[in-house]
Amino acid sequence: MANWPTVIDTIARLVRAHSAAIEIPVLLTEVAEIALSCGGDDRAAMLAHEALFYLGEAPGATASKALRVLGAAHMAQGRAETAMKLLDRAIAMAAEAKAPAIEASALCQNGLISLNHGDYVKAERRFRRAIDLLAPSPELLAVAHHHLALALMFQGSREAEHHAQAALALRRDPDSHLAEADRILLARLRQTPAPRTNE
Repeated sequence: MANWPTVIDTIARLVRAHSAAIEIPVLLTEVAEIALSCGGDDRAAMLAHEALFYLGEAPGATASKALRVLGAAHMAQGRAETAMKLLDRAIAMAAEAKAPAIEASALCQNGLISLNHGDYVKAERRFRRAIDLLAPSPELLAVAHHHLALALMFQGSREAEHHAQAALALRRDPDSHLAEADRILLARLRQTPAPRTNE
């Protein structure tokens, strides 16, 4: 039975050997994202670097996505400063390429780093911007609302409950682990003493 690193490496070899040159960076970026979701931050970083090599200096949606995956890989490796710089580049490039889903995803990852480092105001700004971009995508929008609720909760804002409720309302599957996380957050928010109002 093959393990996931072997599967990732095999898929990457197949992409390199059998794909049209123009498709290689797109497919390598997708494989990098899969590797990252399996916990393979080293492989994800390597594949994202390779995709960026194929793309050269050309800005675009694929390059911004590869930068986002590379930033997420660095975040998983504990390199927050490098991750933030890569995610900032991904955000700017996605905005230029008019790729709102990629921009919003990078904003959310950037916001999570800020949240984890106690910069709740910056996290809040990132999540609010992601929400603005994600209006047409309910599942991604729910994730952004959930993260914004966390940032607001840590700032003691009453608005946090509104965003946690919005996240739960947007979930397609009310029994999913994500919906459960929204309910847990709502319960936590309702148990805390009355916070100050966010102006």
